[in-house]
Amino acid sequence: MTTYKHLSCPLENIPKDDLKVLLTAITKELKKRVTVNEMIANLEQSFTDIDWGYGDWKSEETRGAVRRLESLGKLESQIHGAIFAQGDNEGVETQWKSALSFSKLLIRMINDAEDYAEKLVNGSIGEWCPETAKTVESLWQTLVSK
Repeated sequence: MTTYKHLSCPLENIPKDDLKVLLTAITKELKKRVTVNEMIANLEQSFTDIDWGYGDWKSEETRGAVRRLESLGKLESQIHGAIFAQGDNEGVETQWKSALSFSKLLIRMINDAEDYAEKLVNGSIGEWCPETAKTVESLWQTLVSK
């Protein structure tokens, strides 16, 4: 029999429908507790998984890669916000370490995107690199001003 200190009865006594509700609630809570480092690792893996096509920057493969790259913006924003929340919860030293790790990844992403997609991301046609550089800049401006 498995009993958890926060539950008033053994799991075996909880009806199946109630277990599903409990599982959903636990899953949502766990998602909230993903660490900043895990979020950065997820972003890095998502970026690593992009297939640039290694051809002409004008190719449809490269355009698709840029669309996938741009879709990572939501995760970038979540990490940016989580780093500031981290300072309140875990301390400034942890916050700065995470900011450094995140910045290194974004700079690598900018470098690789520029190498493979050129004008589609570098500000000539597409704005991904300049916008991502602004993310790095604002991150550090805010941290330093605290």
